[in-house]
Amino acid sequence: MPKMLEDTSIDRYTAVAKVLAKVAGGMTLSRAIRVVSKAPVLCLNGRVIQPKVRTLQRWVAAFENGGIEALAKKSRRLEGPSQALTSDFISYLVKVKTKDPDASIPEVIRQARELGIVCVDDRVSRVSAWRAAKRLNLPIFATKGVKNQHMLRYGYPHRMLMNLGDGKHFRAGSKSRRRVVISFIDDATRFILAAAVGKTETSALFLACLWKSILRWGKPDCIFLDNGSGFIANDVATICARLDIGLVFGTEGYAEGHGKIERYHSTLIQDLLRTFRGNPEIDADCASLELRIEHYNAHVYNRRAHESLAFDTPESRFLADKRALEPIDDPDRIRKYFVITVRRKVSRDNIVKIRGLPYEMPRGYAGTVVNIDRHLLDRTVSVLHDGKMVVLSRVDTVLNAVTRRRPARKSKEPVVYVPVRTAATMAFERDHQPLVGKSGDCYEED
Repeated sequence: MPKMLEDTSIDRYTAVAKVLAKVAGGMTLSRAIRVVSKAPVLCLNGRVIQPKVRTLQRWVAAFENGGIEALAKKSRRLEGPSQALTSDFISYLVKVKTKDPDASIPEVIRQARELGIVCVDDRVSRVSAWRAAKRLNLPIFATKGVKNQHMLRYGYPHRMLMNLGDGKHFRAGSKSRRRVVISFIDDATRFILAAAVGKTETSALFLACLWKSILRWGKPDCIFLDNGSGFIANDVATICARLDIGLVFGTEGYAEGHGKIERYHSTLIQDLLRTFRGNPEIDADCASLELRIEHYNAHVYNRRAHESLAFDTPESRFLADKRALEPIDDPDRIRKYFVITVRRKVSRDNIVKIRGLPYEMPRGYAGTVVNIDRHLLDRTVSVLHDGKMVVLSRVDTVLNAVTRRRPARKSKEPVVYVPVRTAATMAFERDHQPLVGKSGDCYEED
């Protein structure tokens, strides 16, 4: 017997022997099996097992019929590529997939029916054919998979040439609230540039982190992101285009492109994030968590020696880099880049919708088309009204239900009515002329 099977049969025999010992002591077989199943069984090699009642019943029956050899694990390995498919179809499958690797399994089945290899009335399972092709190591996915992608591990020579951005979900506080932290790391130096904490991974949270990084260290040349929900929004691409920042989205499973920030996340979990979950001393407020993570980045992680940096610290490597930073000279001007203007039509009840959320407009815009400014940093919505930017508020339907409606505004200028003559007026004047002419004289009868 193979060694693996021998060890397994001995472990099972230990449990069977315990059952048979209790039967020899006077217990019935069913009661002995129930008693043994309730307690762990210590095997000869130190392994502890606790089989269920049904498992012990099968082991005892197998031992009584075939001895200890019957307790060995039976190999479930299938003899041959398939038992559900005919040999003719399997031969044709090998022939087609070898000649045409891109041919799908349903296509192979259809071809086999056309050639009479498979009868028209016979149902050939696509799953069985797929499994047979997998066992025969046939090319199922000819152009997919990591091995067919041209991946290169890269590293930029100077700071702020490439920033890596990514989010990490975690839980914090006594109630284990869901939170996410978005971080930016410099590719060349592993220096953590900024971090922002929110409840969900949104484009607004990403842009807040980007704004913080730009205020501290200036504008990077390029940003590498994954395909997270907060990164693929149009707002992110629009703002990066305005700031002249290159935006690169990595492909799924491209660890060589995103491995540095993933390694940072692993360290962040071990050092800090795993202490937040269920901890009553941790405030689950996003600002409080952001303060803790920013303190860790600035005073612990950035000042810790890294083996990948020849045991230098990210902070010293970042500050010693000779490439000049690009600080912003006018923050107010850059802040305007984070405002997106959209055109919306105001409903008859003076409501305008922004990203599916209703906002209440000032009075007098019902039915018109207006320009709405979305401030992505402070997440407000405003409109130009009477020469001033007015911040719009979300509609409060409960308050509107009890608020009295104001009367319509009356114009201060008097209304001048200009008389008009219609066809009916002209017909009446023709049939009933006035007694006095335009000069005041009476008409003479003919």
